[in-house]
Amino acid sequence: MGIVRTCLQHSVNRDVLDVLVDIVAYFDGEMAIPVRQLRKVLHDIFFEPQVISRELFDELMEFAAHVHIAENDLLRMYHASIPQRWPSPDLQSESEAELLTLMMRDLALAPPQANGTLPLIEFVKLVASKSRPQVPEKLRVWRTRAAQYAGVVDTDEVSPKPNVPVEQPRGSVVLRRI
Repeated sequence: MGIVRTCLQHSVNRDVLDVLVDIVAYFDGEMAIPVRQLRKVLHDIFFEPQVISRELFDELMEFAAHVHIAENDLLRMYHASIPQRWPSPDLQSESEAELLTLMMRDLALAPPQANGTLPLIEFVKLVASKSRPQVPEKLRVWRTRAAQYAGVVDTDEVSPKPNVPVEQPRGSVVLRRI
């Protein structure tokens, strides 16, 4: 923490501090308490305005710790969720957990789309579909709260279309084997 304070006093930018934390994570491991504390401090210092509340974002990060999805699947889900022409950040990471965090941070900055959806919520929906059994329900509740906060549509929460009767063919149709 002392190194972080010294860096902040000398106007070191976020990217340099992220590299510092990555170096510490290399030696201590991504899930080590000091690494998680450093990442939280940097998040708190450099928190950017998002379309969801900080509380909701932090809650999502806690859920993310319990999600284990292969990197290829995460990349596919991320690309399916980002808005058109969204500048994709460098998503290089050492682990799936770190990659998931990077993706969620990036998507938390994406504004609501013209169709009324929020890219982060769409991503969370995809992540939930590939998660362990207890995680999807928690993420569904989170999505509902996030959609209400952001004033957007959660595609799973949209009321179903009214039943429209299917037009029945007139007369009988005989199928014949040829």
